[in-house]
Amino acid sequence: MYCRILPYIAAVLLLIACAEETTFTRSRLKNSSGKQVTIDFFQADAITMHHEIANNSIITVSENNNRGKGSGLSFPNIDISFMDSAIVTFDGLRRSVHFSGLHRFDSSRVIFFGHSSSLFTERNYTRNIISESKRSIENEYLYEFTQQDYLDAK
Repeated sequence: MYCRILPYIAAVLLLIACAEETTFTRSRLKNSSGKQVTIDFFQADAITMHHEIANNSIITVSENNNRGKGSGLSFPNIDISFMDSAIVTFDGLRRSVHFSGLHRFDSSRVIFFGHSSSLFTERNYTRNIISESKRSIENEYLYEFTQQDYLDAK
């Protein structure tokens, strides 16, 4: 009798041992500017994503579930990382332009990659681990628009 059940028990244990590891990452944008925020993301001069964020609101711009448990330290904005620029508009009046790459022209109206306000710079996002187990990690990256972003917009 035990010989007949043993292969089934071994198969179940093998399935449990081989459970897939995952890394789930969510990217969110928070508006604390005191104004309505509109974001248009561009790729090759065409709008590819459009988001509106009411004041004191948070929206999710991407969610990624990847195989394998990583550290969760990789920049999650898969959707955003393929964009070349974004225009952020506050209350339909003031704008800031964000570029994802390194550009070689001077403009006080442009926020370049690496700037402390750039949507495309990883260090400008706050990373939080939401939950972690032996086989999975769930984390969130949050970018916050502040009143200073509104004041800096032209």
